[in-house]
Amino acid sequence: LYEEMDEFPAEELTLGPGDKLLLYTDGVVDARNRGGQPLGKARLLALMKEAENGPCSLLIDHVQAHLTDYITGSDPFDDSTLLAIGIP
Repeated sequence: LYEEMDEFPAEELTLGPGDKLLLYTDGVVDARNRGGQPLGKARLLALMKEAENGPCSLLIDHVQAHLTDYITGSDPFDDSTLLAIGIP
């Protein structure tokens, strides 16, 4: 996980059958609830685990639904983008 960088190091990742890769913008983990608490990386990982056995569309829908519930009643903090890639 990289934060506040102008350049990112090149990395190579090999995905195998059943693997998924979730890409997201900082607006996802930085999204705040009414109390000002950010969603955070630990919660995002927990949400990912809950939907790890379904298709990528379920993963995106699951994270987005929980994110929407989490921020309900708070002012928008930032934009959020999710992209999931999976190997069947």
